[in-house]
Amino acid sequence: MPGVRVQWRGALLCGDEHPPDDVAARLEPHLRRPPGRALFLEDHGAVDPVAVTRALVRAAQSHGARVMAGTAVSALTVRGGRVVGVHCAAGDVEADIVVVAAGVDAAALCRPLGFDLPVAPSPALLMRFAAPPGLVRTIFVSPELEVREAADGELLVAAAWTGADLRQVGEETLRRIIATFGCREVRLLGVRVGQRPMPADGLPLIGPVPEAEGAYVAVMHSGVTLAPKAGRLIASELVGGVEAGELTGLRLTRHRT
Repeated sequence: MPGVRVQWRGALLCGDEHPPDDVAARLEPHLRRPPGRALFLEDHGAVDPVAVTRALVRAAQSHGARVMAGTAVSALTVRGGRVVGVHCAAGDVEADIVVVAAGVDAAALCRPLGFDLPVAPSPALLMRFAAPPGLVRTIFVSPELEVREAADGELLVAAAWTGADLRQVGEETLRRIIATFGCREVRLLGVRVGQRPMPADGLPLIGPVPEAEGAYVAVMHSGVTLAPKAGRLIASELVGGVEAGELTGLRLTRHRT
């Protein structure tokens, strides 16, 4: 798909600092102090989630989808016991099937249907840094830092957020990158907070809402990682009418007592 760039550079998981690991030093030549222990997972890849989201939206539009960005959905429209659309700031929008893929807000939309979706927010930070191209060559993971190159001259760092000042966290992460890779040309570009949805048992919640015909839920923690496979399976169910066996253990009914 145009605009979707997967970087299959593998993941380098690092442990103790000394003595240096030859594999780590070869894979990441800019490391100031190569770790004493390292594991390389060569089949791992990474994407820029913001760039992928934009590419998917553009692709959907090219196939006739109407995008209503910045339009909050306040409720699902129920008529005769069936979900037939949504209430939003732009007015009512009707649909044959409503897919609730609203992350942590999915629970609020499903509650009026008589179903409590067991999803809680898991706040995370996504930090961007300008850097010389090729400074980080793998998905680099250490006890102090997880960083990868998102595009030429730009690094991405993801981390859990505990409520600390965003600028302070960004600057501290900048110092870690400089200390790890010995490059003072790195600059902080921005810090975002994302409310990742975390199902109660950690597993995705995918499938029809019990006793609410016309409503379908797709909520998961590893959204970017699982999206290609989950999207294909969901499409096969909603468009093709073929029940996906791979989704059997992920249905919402597993939380019914």
